[in-house]
Amino acid sequence: MKIILVGTAIALAVSLLFNVVLMGRLHDEEEMRTTLQTAPRPSRPESPIETGGRPYSSTPEPLPTIREAPLVIPAASSSNPRAAVPGTTAPSIIRSDPKVQEVLDAQDSFSAFWKDLDRVVKARNRFDEAKYVQTVMTSTMDYLELGPSVRGSFSQAAASSASAASMARKDYDAARQALPPKDKANPTTYAAYQQQKDAVDARYQAQMKAAVDGLKAHLDPNRPRHAEFASNSERWIRNLVPRPTQP
Repeated sequence: MKIILVGTAIALAVSLLFNVVLMGRLHDEEEMRTTLQTAPRPSRPESPIETGGRPYSSTPEPLPTIREAPLVIPAASSSNPRAAVPGTTAPSIIRSDPKVQEVLDAQDSFSAFWKDLDRVVKARNRFDEAKYVQTVMTSTMDYLELGPSVRGSFSQAAASSASAASMARKDYDAARQALPPKDKANPTTYAAYQQQKDAVDARYQAQMKAAVDGLKAHLDPNRPRHAEFASNSERWIRNLVPRPTQP
């Protein structure tokens, strides 16, 4: 009888334990289900309509290009004279140096003067000789800014130089005609020709230099216009040489 009672008690205890375990599992499953139902759903991609017509893309959009501000160089000042910008109104050393500017002005003035003089030379046949010489002399003395007191001496020196240049040219032409034949096939004859020709050329150059130096003596090399004219004085004298008279 005791054995039956003990077995029954054990069976009841096991049944009770099983029910407790089963109720615990059911409670855990109910809590998990409740958690899943109340958890927030993951966000889905927006449709083209929701994004203002732009289709959704997983690729990130490129960043906007950053435009660099233009480099600004400060204008020159007394504390920073090297910061001058090309094209600004700040005067350069060329414009601010009076000596340099005077030389440049002399070049510009001579270019304009010679351009007009060249037109007169080309039209020499349209003038009588006295008018031509007067035009050349007057325009030249105006360019050189000669005063009334020195114009007479300059005119005399120019006429003397032109006459000397004319004589030098006549001697040169006559000496060239007297040269021996230019026979390159004969070394001896050719050597004699070349030697005499070199002597004729050297004599003509010396005569022309003397004519030019006679005119340069009336110029002031410290004046830019005079210096500019002196470097072209031989060409000027050639234009003043009297033309040969017709027989």
